[in-house]
Amino acid sequence: MLIDWSQDASGISEALGQPSWPGFSELLEGQLGFEDVVRALADSDVQLIPSGKSVETRGEGLDADSLNFALDALDDVYEHIIVVARTDAGRALFEAIEGRFDNGIMLVDAAAGQAPPPAGSFLGFEVDGISLFTLKMTKETEAPQRRPRAALTRAG
Repeated sequence: MLIDWSQDASGISEALGQPSWPGFSELLEGQLGFEDVVRALADSDVQLIPSGKSVETRGEGLDADSLNFALDALDDVYEHIIVVARTDAGRALFEAIEGRFDNGIMLVDAAAGQAPPPAGSFLGFEVDGISLFTLKMTKETEAPQRRPRAALTRAG
């Protein structure tokens, strides 16, 4: 399961040929169910939940109980859940669910002046018990938009 945690319609859904909504935000708000937001990617076993219209990522905007409930429900069904987010949105999600992920992957662009995070740090938090990985973008892996991304995973 791939979850697009984009807040500005520039996430991975549209790059994969899928609309960015309806999606996770409508699921969290109770407007739609999983069957309404899960999409199968063509020629793949991967399923996607787009971001949806908008999930507030600052202040009191994220409901940790709803997030954990939705992620736990997905955890019961899928062996792997990958959440793709830009750094700020990923940080807000990571904080709201108190770091309940198994792995964290940061994609950094050294050519753009991005430094790898310090050892034992993920999205600005000191973490323990989470496998951390840093991938450096090169010309071959360069994304069309050169902004940092984070991926969070939970194993079922």
